[in-house]
Amino acid sequence: MQLIRNTALVLFILTSSSTTPLLADTTKGDLLIKVTGAKTSKGKLIVYVYRKQDNIFKSNPYLIEKSEIYSGAGTVSFKNLPFERYSIMAFHDINNNSIMDHNFMKLPTEAFGFSNNWNLSLLSGKPTFKKTSVSFNEGQTEIQVEVK
Repeated sequence: MQLIRNTALVLFILTSSSTTPLLADTTKGDLLIKVTGAKTSKGKLIVYVYRKQDNIFKSNPYLIEKSEIYSGAGTVSFKNLPFERYSIMAFHDINNNSIMDHNFMKLPTEAFGFSNNWNLSLLSGKPTFKKTSVSFNEGQTEIQVEVK
């Protein structure tokens, strides 16, 4: 009986004093987004992250982050993000007003880009989650977006 009590006490001490979890969370990770293509270091790069349930351009993004620009590029990181599909939009906020500026025809006047290498053209239609989303998982933790 004493042996069982001592064994239980040792197991309790070993498991309760550990600062490392016994099982790592495999449903979340850190997402790194690299944005390239800025023509100047003036302003900031702004990155929007959308989930499937977020309506691109019709609702607020799930996450927003800003980055300084060095040699035409910037990097943002999102910590402890659930693994799933995301649509990423980035733009070069050259005048630092934190919004994407448009002309009188409602076309963007600041360089922008989407994940999945989606580009706006006469034939592309509007950006959708299906067209622009990419998978974020243990094997894919870095996404690149080029603003044009």
